[in-house]
Amino acid sequence: MLNKKNYFILFLFLFTTFNAQITKLSYDRSFNYSIKENNNFTIYTNQIPTDNLIISYGESWDISYKKHFDWQHSNNHLNGDLLNNKFLNQHGSTTLSPLLEINLVKDENLYDIDSFKNCIAYKGFYKDGSDSYIMIYCTEDNDNHDYSKMNNFLLKTMFGLDSANLPTNNIIVKLMMFNGKGEVIFNLVDLLNISNEKKEIYFNKDYVNSYINGQKPPKDRKDKPYYCQFTIEEFYLSDELEKRLNEFMCDMDTYFNEFGYLNSKDQSDFYDSEIERLSIFYKKYKHLNQKQIDKFKLTLKKLKTSKKEEDFFWIRDAY
Repeated sequence: MLNKKNYFILFLFLFTTFNAQITKLSYDRSFNYSIKENNNFTIYTNQIPTDNLIISYGESWDISYKKHFDWQHSNNHLNGDLLNNKFLNQHGSTTLSPLLEINLVKDENLYDIDSFKNCIAYKGFYKDGSDSYIMIYCTEDNDNHDYSKMNNFLLKTMFGLDSANLPTNNIIVKLMMFNGKGEVIFNLVDLLNISNEKKEIYFNKDYVNSYINGQKPPKDRKDKPYYCQFTIEEFYLSDELEKRLNEFMCDMDTYFNEFGYLNSKDQSDFYDSEIERLSIFYKKYKHLNQKQIDKFKLTLKKLKTSKKEEDFFWIRDAY
């Protein structure tokens, strides 16, 4: 017969085993950038060396209703979607196309860029001989962080640029492209603000490792909610509302299998909050009309507790 101490040891063993595949990424600084209106990204870093992470969010990117990420995980450049604002659903990788190599020359002048004063500037000349060039404006931050890997990841991932490392205490504030006459061609990016708020992001290492190693992903969990059992390939569907319903259930299924199984309340809350968030998004960008949105909401609220297969009508009508 187990005593209280043995029960506690057994509990700890089961909890550790059950959660072993979930890994937490901790960040202590984030940098919010703008490419253009409603098209932004945030790059996360940490004083303790960790995987640099870029979260891109641009609601005006057609039907891209999710936040996307680029992730420098070990020697892999992975990408996917951010679910529930905390979980990395990795489903791809990026092989960067040939990068544009540039040589950086420090400018003699200092510049005030919006709220960032006395910024250092570097002129980047393309090694291919092009007469156009870029200007990288940086602010200095003497807080013992090493930002060189973060800057390289930003330049390579977002702009396809390969350059020598910037000084470790430099933070990119602005990036512009000029022609040979010194005229601005593009304003590529602006730093909006810096945050010291801590951020925790999670991923399921079993799924990520199976992708990296070219193995089959883990099998779906047998205890998943009833509504997770009804998803099909999108090409079977032509109706826009049915596509949105199917996408929703696909995301719920993915989230539960990789992360939501740990906490039924978290899964339930994510389900409810996504209904409201997507309803607002689809209305704002006219992906669905009001009648369709009303049906979208009512259908999903019903399906959350339904145990009737016929309620999942888009599956039935697709074949």
